[in-house]
Amino acid sequence: MTLEDREEIAIRHGRGEGVHQIARAASRKPSVVSREIRRNDRVGLGPRKSKWSPV
Repeated sequence: MTLEDREEIAIRHGRGEGVHQIARAASRKPSVVSREIRRNDRVGLGPRKSKWSPV
């Protein structure tokens, strides 16, 4: 996925578009779009810890 793809997903998500709508517009699977949103929704908060990783 290119930087432009990620930016487009972020812009559309910020506008309140749903995962399926974004996926159709980007010609991607909804699971890919959902993963990108989850992955990038925490920008600036540091690495995400798995619930299984030691504290």
